[in-house]
Amino acid sequence: MELRFLKAFILVFTAFLCHIFGRTNSEIVKCHKNETCGYNSQCISKECLCNEGFISLVKPVGVKGKDCVDRKCEDGKCVTCIDKTRCKRCVRYLIEGTGKCTDECKTEVILKFTGNEQGDVCKAAEESKWTKAQTIGLIVGLSLAAVVIIVVVIVIIIIKKRKIDEDTDRQIKEIRARKKKERQERRKARNAAKSANAQEGKQGSIPDSTGNDSSGNVLGAKDFEV
Repeated sequence: MELRFLKAFILVFTAFLCHIFGRTNSEIVKCHKNETCGYNSQCISKECLCNEGFISLVKPVGVKGKDCVDRKCEDGKCVTCIDKTRCKRCVRYLIEGTGKCTDECKTEVILKFTGNEQGDVCKAAEESKWTKAQTIGLIVGLSLAAVVIIVVVIVIIIIKKRKIDEDTDRQIKEIRARKKKERQERRKARNAAKSANAQEGKQGSIPDSTGNDSSGNVLGAKDFEV
């Protein structure tokens, strides 16, 4: 009889210690029914206690009830998680497509009951939906634009260089033609001067009374024939 009483006392005392030291929340939330408590908790002996496998979470000021979160979740705002880093249901809002929790939603709130995203799901902002494909497309577009610009610059440089070469060739030809014309004019001038000197030499050969020309040469009978 005494042994049974001792065993019963030990069990009750152990249960009492577990009940006291097993709480992770310093605040005891009083309740009258399960609806008063939060996620993963139920009203037992007028107190909100966490279900098995869940731990209590201190609620924000002004929020009634008590939420309990999954022990394996690293995010304290996550009620139920898929793994350590991806949440399935949050205390407040679950950001769509991220698995992250937030206390405030600046976009549309969607209530979901099934799937890997449950509860109040905060619709992701448009700028957060920038996909990898769009990023790759942007990089490819910028690369193509850069290639086109480089090709255009190279073509412009080639055209300008060709024009410069053509202008240089034309100037060289003009210089050569001008020099050739100057040489021809000098040659004509020399020939004209030689012809004039020869003509003056013929006109200067007139005989004097002694039968000699102006240079002192003796003229014969043939020189006087007409």
